[in-house]
Parts: sequence; structure tokens; C-alpha cells
Amino acid sequence: MNKEDEFNQKSLKLLADPCKLKDIKYIPKNTDKLKDEIESKFKCKISDKCYSFIIQEIEIIVSVDSLLNDIINQVSSNQNP
Repeated sequence: MNKEDEFNQKSLKLLADPCKLKDIKYIPKNTDKLKDEIESKFKCKISDKCYSFIIQEIEIIVSVDSLLNDIINQVSSNQNP
């Protein structure tokens, strides 16, 4: 069986059962969803260097926010005897 016959056979099976399309799992290779979302949101491409800077800044902000929330929760729990 050559490739064309194999393709036609698979196409006919797909036409017979279109639900098989749902079973196909697409796994993108080496994509970063956050970078894609940023580029989509601002409608421009960002360089790897710029993206690395953005990631570093986000890490700092998330760390500070987490630390502040921990401190606030500790203070709140100490005020309620």
C-alpha cells in the first residue's frame, strides 16, 4: 500500500467517524504560551532578551506579593485571639 492509498483510507475513516478528530492530541514543540499571549495582547513580536527580562520582573513581583500576603496573614491571625 502506497502513501496515497493510506492517506485516502484514513480520510475515508475520518469521514465515517468525525469524532476521531477529537482524539487527536496536538502537543506543540517548545512553545511558551505566556510569550504567545503577550505577543498577541500587544500585537507585536518580542525578542528572547526582552521576554527574559519580563519573566524576571514577574518572578520578583510574584515573590514580593507572596511574602507580603504571608506577613499580612500572620499579623491578622495574631490579632484574633
